[in-house]
Amino acid sequence: MKYFYIERINTQDGRRNGFYAQKAENLEKVLLDFDEAESDGGLYAPRVAEITEAEYENFPYFLPKNWVYGTEEE
Repeated sequence: MKYFYIERINTQDGRRNGFYAQKAENLEKVLLDFDEAESDGGLYAPRVAEITEAEYENFPYFLPKNWVYGTEEE
C-alpha cells in the first residue's frame, strides 16, 4: 500500500476546498475514487502528493513535498 495526501482544488477559482489522506494501491485508484466522490461533476480537481506512512499517521500535521498529480502547468 501507498499513502497519499489529496487536495480538492476549485476549477473555477483555483482555491483549495478541502484536503484528506488516503491509503491506496496506486495513484490511479486515488484518482478514480476522487472522480467518483469528490469532483462534483468537474467543479473540483485533485492535487495529489505521495506521502510516507509516518506522515499519513500524523495527518494533518505536515506539509507534503512529493506532488505526483495536479501541479502540471497548463
